[in-house]
Amino acid sequence: MRYIIAIEPAISVAERLVLLQEELDDPIRQLGADVRWTPAIHLRLVLRILSDLDEASSHHLFGELDEWFTHRKSFEFSIGGTQMLPSEDLPRMITVGPSECAGLGDLRDGLNDFLSKHGVASEPLAWEPSMLIGRIVSPDRPPALHGLVNAYTDTAYGSTTVREIVTCRSEVIAGIARTSVLRRSVLLD
Repeated sequence: MRYIIAIEPAISVAERLVLLQEELDDPIRQLGADVRWTPAIHLRLVLRILSDLDEASSHHLFGELDEWFTHRKSFEFSIGGTQMLPSEDLPRMITVGPSECAGLGDLRDGLNDFLSKHGVASEPLAWEPSMLIGRIVSPDRPPALHGLVNAYTDTAYGSTTVREIVTCRSEVIAGIARTSVLRRSVLLD
C-alpha cells in the first residue's frame, strides 16, 4: 500500500489536459504505440509518495500533517508544457509540469522537513514536479515518438489556486490499482 500526498489541478486545467489526451491519442496509436491515459479524476501533482507506513502509524501521521497544512498559505501556480519521459526515443510517460512557483517549492520543502521530523525517510531522487497524463504501455519496446509533443512544449493549460492538499491511499486489489482519497487538508486563505 502506498500513500500519495498531492495537489489536484483546477477543474478547468483538468478539462484542458483531457483535451490534450484526446488530441495526442490518434497520433500516438498511428505510430504503433499503445497508451493508457490518466483519468481526469486521478490527475494530480504529486508532492510525496510514502510506501513504508503501516495503517495505524499513517493515521496518526496524517492527522498531524492535516494540522500542519492548516498553517500553510494557499498559493497559485500554472501548468504548462508537455514532455515524454525518459525521452522521445524511449517514451514511457507523458507529463505536464508547473511553472516556476515559490509557493510550490516552499510547500514541498516544508513537507519534507515535517516528514523527516516524524521519522519518514527522504526520497532518494531529486523532485521533478510533474503531472502524469499518460503511460505508453506497448508490450515491446515502444516506438520513438520524435516531435510528437513539440507543438505542446510551450502550451499553457491554466492556473490552479492551491487551497487544499489531498492524501490518497493507493493499493492493488485483485490485480487492479485502486486509489482513494483519505483526506483533504485545507490551507489558509
